Amino acid sequence: MKLKDIAPCNCAKWGSMHRFGSRDDYYSFVAKIKVLTSTGVMVKVQPPKGENPDCEYYFCNKCRRVWRIAEPDPPFRGYYQQVNVS
Repeated sequence: MKLKDIAPCNCAKWGSMHRFGSRDDYYSFVAKIKVLTSTGVMVKVQPPKGENPDCEYYFCNKCRRVWRIAEPDPPFRGYYQQVNVS
């Protein structure tokens, strides 16, 4: 996957995903996030206070939002969503 295949900020375009269709969908999504982190568009951050420490959190330098991703663990199907940080 190349950076040109991903817009500079896809957070709003992706929106929240309340579950991944499959483990492969999750890994494909994580690959997109890794491209964005490798270029500095997104940065992995510590969980905000009061948030689930078992999830991964990313700050988007373009939209200035924090996003949380949870890996599927059947029957739980994982998710990707914006975190409201005060």
